[in-house]
Amino acid sequence: MGEKQLVTSMKKRCTFGMFFLFVTLSISAQDRGFRPIVVKVENQNTTVYKQSHALVIGISQYPNGWADLDGVVRDVIKVKETLEKQDFNVEMLLNLNLSQLDSAYRTFINKYGQGSENRLLFYFAGHGYTVTNSDGSKLGYIVPSNAPTPTNNTRNFQANAMEMNSIFNFARQIKSKHALFLFDACFSGQLFNSDRSETPDIIKYKTSEPVRQFITSGGENETVPDESIFCSQFIEALTTDKADIIKDGYLTGTELGEYLQTNVVNMSNNRQHPQYGKISDFDLSRGDFIFKLKTSSSNNNQNNNNSYVPTGSGTIVDSRDGQSYNWVNIGGQVWLAQNLNFNATNSWSYENSVSNLYGRLYTWDAAQNACPAGWHLPSDDEWKQLEMSIGMMEYSTENMGLRGTQEGSKIKANEGWSSGGGGTNSSKLNILAGGFKPTQYDNFTGKDYFAYYWTSTTESAEFAMYRKLYYGHNKIHRHLWEKDGCFSVRCVKD
Repeated sequence: MGEKQLVTSMKKRCTFGMFFLFVTLSISAQDRGFRPIVVKVENQNTTVYKQSHALVIGISQYPNGWADLDGVVRDVIKVKETLEKQDFNVEMLLNLNLSQLDSAYRTFINKYGQGSENRLLFYFAGHGYTVTNSDGSKLGYIVPSNAPTPTNNTRNFQANAMEMNSIFNFARQIKSKHALFLFDACFSGQLFNSDRSETPDIIKYKTSEPVRQFITSGGENETVPDESIFCSQFIEALTTDKADIIKDGYLTGTELGEYLQTNVVNMSNNRQHPQYGKISDFDLSRGDFIFKLKTSSSNNNQNNNNSYVPTGSGTIVDSRDGQSYNWVNIGGQVWLAQNLNFNATNSWSYENSVSNLYGRLYTWDAAQNACPAGWHLPSDDEWKQLEMSIGMMEYSTENMGLRGTQEGSKIKANEGWSSGGGGTNSSKLNILAGGFKPTQYDNFTGKDYFAYYWTSTTESAEFAMYRKLYYGHNKIHRHLWEKDGCFSVRCVKD
């Protein structure tokens, strides 16, 4: 009974990890990646890149002793989608052996890395390993899907893994002006020159000089969570202006490295330490990779601060029983700002109380037709739209489990929760901890500590999607529950 366990939580052990995939996915727009990127340089529109191409590779399956990494596929799909919105042509590859991995790099560079005015981005995800030699020097390795663990036979491991020096050789073979390599993985940090520029140089200089840049998600032997902080912060950097230090509308590779280092260290509670820098070659280290941001400070300030101002409110009366409900307009959606209290078949008030503060608890089937005329039970997509309206990033809405940052606080009421468990309620949605029944035959539980809400979206004959908010948490939980559970209902206007 209860939540359907769809994804097994695990951790990625990285001594030098990265991510790589081997199924090329077609792009939706024929000209994506082949459109010129134009930026303002000294008040003149200047074409800085003629083409933009990305190779996103991840290893999720390891048959020879390494732990499988289920989260890799989810992460690289998000990265692909984000880069496509940045006008990159993206090739995504999955589960390569050593020969395929080598061929993937060579083929991609030969195909796209010959144009001097192109930009290339490489995103690598999976296991990795650092070998310490007898003289104390370190060799980092990408771990293909077929590589054995180095525990009993380091020589056999090295023969079937890709040394990081191969990546540097590939970087030098690229004729394109700018190349950026991102590794959601950890290693010793002695493989490239650290870059600690506090203030980005002017765009004119950055765009004209060549560069090979590298960003990793952590240091040697650090543990990275399966739901990657590095990945989520990389996406946030490209979809908001938070990483744009000088607020000029452009994101440089140096700004991105600084942002990821600061945020991942903080969000991992100092357990993960990203590193960034440039190749140890003066002629290839003078420029900086450029992203043109498609967002504005004003929009992001509205969506990512700790408050949200609704755009309208009012009251309706349910003609079936004369009960009145407050409503609020959030991002163009009109939601009831109170829990539904209509006495439908297969619905119960908590512990059969006469109080209507928390409304009634409904089975999923009962909830389908419980809303007043002109209103309906919101779908999973409508909940996602609400969440994005109050600041949750689009990629986060697709995750299962706890998602977002402070969005839960924005919709939780000040009252109706055990002491200290409420929120700011800046959205005026007024979510209450009305508790639930695990099935219609079970006892009531969780009032003042949990709020459960049905969506209309069904996964199967037995399970449907729901939302949950917790006492003491400001995130919003998304998962599946058996349909005979009894949850609160909010309605959305047709």
